[in-house]
Amino acid sequence: MFLEDITFSIQEMNLAYKIERKSKKNSSFQVIIRNGRRWSEVYIYDSGVASVSSPFIDAPHVTSLLERAELIFISSRSFLLMNMDVTKLAYFTSSRFKTLGMQICDGIIKKGFEKQLLDVIKFIDMLFLSTESALKINKMFKLQKMFLHSCPWNTKRSIAHNLHKWIMSLSFKACTVIVYQGIKTAYVASGSTKTIVKRYRSKFYRSRNVIDLYGCENAFAGGYLSQYVQNLPVQTCINCAFFCASTMATQIGAHFPINRHEHMMTWYTEEQNDK
Repeated sequence: MFLEDITFSIQEMNLAYKIERKSKKNSSFQVIIRNGRRWSEVYIYDSGVASVSSPFIDAPHVTSLLERAELIFISSRSFLLMNMDVTKLAYFTSSRFKTLGMQICDGIIKKGFEKQLLDVIKFIDMLFLSTESALKINKMFKLQKMFLHSCPWNTKRSIAHNLHKWIMSLSFKACTVIVYQGIKTAYVASGSTKTIVKRYRSKFYRSRNVIDLYGCENAFAGGYLSQYVQNLPVQTCINCAFFCASTMATQIGAHFPINRHEHMMTWYTEEQNDK
């Protein structure tokens, strides 16, 4: 059903595409989308279908994709399923004029994964996480002691500020940290020498329309990246992130909206009005 949803959405946008299955279990497939001269190549691994204890499916194909990818994004629990060979290649490729992004959820902030998580964070260019996950990262790596005198952890802004400073101290490379509070507000911390934090409010949030928040974190990251890859400004990226997360919250469960074409038209209209 998941693959059918993706196929239908691509067809609605009148894009040329090709889908190749990469495993007999139908839990791994590659999508190639073309829009004029531009094209995107996406490898999707459905961890809900395959066993969590199984190795990362079709690792040779994944490493081949990582070598030529411009953007590498590790989504939530897929981080735990990546074998070390694939993870090390992600580190290597991220330093070759590529962007390495990651979304951290509660499920991967657990004892025993500290080193693996820290190794990825050292190479990160873009990090998505909720306020709750940020506080758990603080506790796991005892960051509060490190930044106690410079900036306390008592506000959402300071949480984003301190996480950004911590990552910069590990890697000395420019990065962007996006800490979101549900689907209402987000704090974006960025800067190569000095940490700058900006607060963004959602203009799409309507409390009476919220039914279920499951899947909103993934929708938020996906909405942001959809505009980021088009080299659009942060404000547009954040707006799309909030729009996608708010849309997801109006339904039960994490799946494509039935009236997605209507939602797409709404977003295009909002985007044009902002311009």
